[in-house]
This record gives sequence, C-alpha cells and structure tokens, in this order.
Amino acid sequence: MAASLIHPKMNTNDEDDEYNNLLLSWKEARRSMETRQKLQERGILAAQAFLQPAATADDDDDDDETTVWSAEVLEDKIDQLIHSLKGDPKEINVATTKIFVHGRRMVLDSFRHYFNFLLEGRQARDDNIDDEAEGRGQKMFENLRILGWFSRPTDSSRLQRVLMQSLHSVIEKFVEERCAGEFEEPLFEDVCMEWKESVLMSFIRRAVLGNEVNDDSIAEWNHQLNLAISESFCNLRIGELFDIITEFPESEIAVSELRDSLARFHTGMPYFTKKLQNELNKSLRNRLLHPGANTNQILDVYISLIKTMGILDDTGVLLGQVSKPVQSYLRNRSDTVRCICTSLTDEESGGDLYEELRRQGVKPLEQANYGSDNDSDDEIDDPQEHWQPKSTHIRTTLSSVEGSKNKNDILAILVGIFGSIELFVEEYRSLLSDKLLANVSFDTDKDVHTLELLKLRFGEDAMHHCEIMMKDLDDSRRINVNISSTATTALQKSQMISGCDNDEFVIDATIISHVFWPSLERESLKIYPTHIQDQIVQYGQEFAKLKNPRRLVWYQQLGSVELELFVDSDRPQSFTCSPLQATLISHFEDRECWTSSDLANETGEVDDVIITAMNFWIKHGIVRADSISDESALRYCLEIY
Repeated sequence: MAASLIHPKMNTNDEDDEYNNLLLSWKEARRSMETRQKLQERGILAAQAFLQPAATADDDDDDDETTVWSAEVLEDKIDQLIHSLKGDPKEINVATTKIFVHGRRMVLDSFRHYFNFLLEGRQARDDNIDDEAEGRGQKMFENLRILGWFSRPTDSSRLQRVLMQSLHSVIEKFVEERCAGEFEEPLFEDVCMEWKESVLMSFIRRAVLGNEVNDDSIAEWNHQLNLAISESFCNLRIGELFDIITEFPESEIAVSELRDSLARFHTGMPYFTKKLQNELNKSLRNRLLHPGANTNQILDVYISLIKTMGILDDTGVLLGQVSKPVQSYLRNRSDTVRCICTSLTDEESGGDLYEELRRQGVKPLEQANYGSDNDSDDEIDDPQEHWQPKSTHIRTTLSSVEGSKNKNDILAILVGIFGSIELFVEEYRSLLSDKLLANVSFDTDKDVHTLELLKLRFGEDAMHHCEIMMKDLDDSRRINVNISSTATTALQKSQMISGCDNDEFVIDATIISHVFWPSLERESLKIYPTHIQDQIVQYGQEFAKLKNPRRLVWYQQLGSVELELFVDSDRPQSFTCSPLQATLISHFEDRECWTSSDLANETGEVDDVIITAMNFWIKHGIVRADSISDESALRYCLEIY
C-alpha cells in the first residue's frame, strides 16, 4: 500500500516541472522574438534614416534613383549609421540589406563619386588636400569595414568593385595623358609604376588600409594595381600599334614594353591577342591597304610589321595572323615583285631590304621550305639540352609565316607571298638588263657584289643567266677597246684620203648573248646624222673580223647617247639621252623648225612617239612647240637666245 500511495505524488511533481520548463521556453522565445523584432526595427530605422535624403517615395521606384551625395554628406551619413547601429552585427545586417535593396544605385553612385574625389585629390599632389582627404578617407574605410561593406581587394564585397572601377578610371586617364604618342622612351616602369607607388599605393596604405596595413594586404593591392596599369597600357598601345609599326625602329622601346605588359596576363592573353589582331587589321585596311598608298610604302610598313611582331611574339604565330591581309593585297599588286627586287639591289632606295640582303647568317631560300611543312623529319639540327616538341596545332609554312624558322627572315617571308623564287629571279633579270644597258662606263663592281649576295640567297643555278649577263658586259668592254683602236686607225686613213678630219670614232656597244637576256623588242630607227650610222656599220664589220663567224644584230633604239649642243656658241650644254632623242635634235642642224610629221617620216616612227621624245628637249629649253591650226601635228623650233 505504501508504494501505491507514493506513486501519484511523484507524477504530480513531474508534470509541474515540465509545465514550468515549457513556460520558461515560451517566455525566452517571446523575448528573443521581441529582441529580434526590436533589432530589425532599429536596423530598418537606421537604414531609412540613411536613405532619407534620397527621396525614396516608393520602393518600386528606388532603382531609378539618380541622386548622388557629396563627399561630406556621405561621410556624415556613414558616421550616423555607425552610431545608430552601435556595431551590432544583426542590426548591421538588417540595415545593410535594407540600404542595398532600396537604394543600391544611389549608394553605389555616391561611393563612386566619393572614391573619385579621394583619388583625384591624391593625384593633384596638393599636400593640404591630400592630408585632409586621406584622413577623412581613412576613417571612412574603417567604418566601411565595420559595416562589412569593404574587405580585401580580391573579395567581392559590396563596394570593392566600385573602388576598383574608380582606380581603373584614374589609371586609364593617367596612362592616356602621359604615354599616348610617346614611343621612344621607357614609360611603363619609369613613369607608370613609379606613379603607382607614389600616388596609388600611398593612397591604399594611408586611406584604404589604415591600421590594417600588412605584407599580405600590400601584396594583394600591389598585384591588382599592376594588372590594372598593365591592362590600361596594353589597351593604349594596341590602339596605337599601327603608328608604332610605322615609326619602327625608333619605337622599339614601346614594342618591348607592350610585350612585357602582355606577359603579365596569362588567362587574359587570348583576349588581348584577339583584340590586337582585330585592331591592327582594321588599321591596316583603313590606313595602308588602299590605292592611295604606293607599293614601296606598303612594303616598308610590312617589313616593320614583321620586325614588330617578332618582338611581341617569338613563335611567329601572331605575325601569321596579322599579315594575311597585307600578303593578299601585295600579291594582287602588279609591281610588288619589281619593288622588292629594286629595294634589294638599290642602295639609295633599298633601306631595310637592302640591308637584309647583306645580313649575315641567313640560309638560302631553297632551305626555307616555303610552301611546305617545316616540321620535316629530315631535319638534322643538333638536339638541344632543353628540347621541347613543336606545337601540333599550328602548320608552319613560309607562305603563312607562322613558323619559327622564318620569322626573322624578311626576304623569305616576302618571297613566300608568291611561293616562287622564279618570279623574283626573272624580275631581277629584267632590272639588271635595264641597268646594264644604261651602263656607259661598263663598271660592274657593285653589280657583281650584289649578284654574289643574291646567289647566296636564291642559289647559283637560279642566278646563272644573270651571271652570263654580267660577263657579257665585261666582254663588251674589252671588245670596245679592240674595235675602237682598229676602227679609229681605219677612220684616220679614210680622212687622210678625203682630206676631212672632223669626225672621230664614237661608237661603243653592249654585246649581249640574247639567249640569256630577257626578250628585247627590236625597232627600226633611221639614225641621223649619217656618219654615225656609217660608224655603226663599221663597228659591225670589225666585230665580224674579231669574232668570226659571229655577227651583230643591232637594237638601235636601245642604249644612250652623250652629246654636247651649241644652241649659240657661248652656251654649250651636255646631255645624255636616248638614240631617238639624239637623232631628232640632230635634224635641227639642217633647219631650225620641223613638224612632228616631218620628223616621223625622217625617223620611221609614228607621231605619238615623236611628240613624247621631243618633250625631253622642250623640258630642257632647247626647242619650243607650237600647234598647227587644223592639224594634230606640232611644229618644233629651236629656242634662239
């Protein structure tokens, strides 16, 4: 009975304890809810007070708010917000959510304005403004860290992106003002990075970091600013790249700095490479590849482009990408090969190509594998200690200049535009023919030296015809000496018999092996005066005796004539002209005036050819031309002074 009497009493006590515990839990939950509600209300009130000047009449319209607070107003409002929230994390979280939900645009724009104000004041280098602004800025950043609105540069805090945008804006403005158009002095390290240390990092240490300065934070900010300056510098130089190329080699420093700046971007390199390609191709099309630019100008820019891209990218891939429009345009120009050959061999107009032919250590073009894969298994280069396999995604051909072998061989790249050595050899033969036929002194030392250099690049077999042409000129000099001696002796005997000694033997001939020379057009020309024609006949007879059974076939319209004119006895004038021009002016010994039709009948040429040839004498003031009424012919008369 005792046990059964005690048991009900224990159940009553347990129920009372359970009831009391539930009552206490309910009261604690109610107090916690009331506390959270009060915290939320204080946070909301603080946020509303913060946003009060923004005139946020309706939450739905807050996103369209465009009001921007001044620096002073923003600093006061942040101070009041910190004071209202008293550092309570829950209140801060509620207020922050409310502020950035209902006033995001206004707050971000106000802070963007504030950060610009601080940076511009620091860049102005006014010590009073700097100290005052940075002191206020330091307090501002401390408050922002308390609010959790700002943290490390690599974190995505609410205002981190706004500050970085302001820094980028200041950096872009400085780089543009200080570096644009300046290509001949180092600017990235000597100017931009020094400015970063003296202005930006000073601002970061004194204002942004304040009491939280440490090696890690400094390193993070330094890395971010280095990337920002490099990005601005790359964008500027990429936009100026065409001007940099045209001013190369004076702009080589700018090219090297662009290369070093690009190297700082590993993940972003494809973006900048694509941008460089697009910007440069656009500039080339608009400023170079048009009918207004002559071929020599295009070649000069292309050679500078090759050298510039060689500095920016030693693999040759970038050159292959940007050079395709230039190659295509040059391939369709009729005078490209002639301009290249002229520049290679002409010291006065050659420039880079003239020096390129004389560069040491280059391989013959036949070893450049133009138009074929350079990754041949037949290569026998010595293996290197740090050998690496070649990239398999790039086909390295000379015609696309994407291979590393030919990236510095300008001549190989230019020949690769056409993919044929023969075109250049034939063009050089034509140029050499014109040059040798106009060489009245028969001095070929420079031409022989140039030919030897061309043989090293194009091969001896390809230049064999040119070698024969040069030999023909040397043989002509010796033959002229022999024939002049015998013909002069014969002429003196003839003059002794006739009693006339006014003439001397004046004919020199360039005797060519026509099989090895370019095809020459033969025209009939009646040489005047007649004693010159007689000497030409006599020269042929003496040659037949000397080189029997060989005979000469004359190209009388080719060659040159050196003559001296006496328009009046006091003013002798010397000229070098063509045989036709000399023949025409010689007719004026017989009479002072001729019509173009009469001169055409005398020489066997058509009127248009006569008019063109007589322009030489009109230009030098020897004759004048008058039109004949009702006739297309012109009347030429000697200018008598």
